[in-house]
Amino acid sequence: MTKFLAVAAGGSIGASLRYFISLFFINHTHLKFPYATFIVNLSGCFLIGLFYSFFSERVISVELRLFIITGFLGALTTFSTYNFENLMLMKEKFFITGIVYFLLSNAAGILLIAAGIRIGNLFK
Repeated sequence: MTKFLAVAAGGSIGASLRYFISLFFINHTHLKFPYATFIVNLSGCFLIGLFYSFFSERVISVELRLFIITGFLGALTTFSTYNFENLMLMKEKFFITGIVYFLLSNAAGILLIAAGIRIGNLFK
């Protein structure tokens, strides 16, 4: 039961933060590029790499790992929204923006996970 609560608590915080970031960008930009999802997904990639590295050689409770990685980062990042936004960009004929979003999100995501792991390894 504590594992479930750890995921739920982390998820609540991650989802709330994602919503706050989305509202910020809705209220402060008028661009077609989906910056909020882009930023949370890429920062989540970096953080998951960092925490993966940090947790790999430390005695960390299962609940804390679930809270941070599965709950918080899982709710903060959003693959379904990312794909929906890409589909909407294509539907609205913003083909170049959609392609750039797709390529940057995937390439930068992989690079940021690797960067997070590499930086996390510096603290071992």
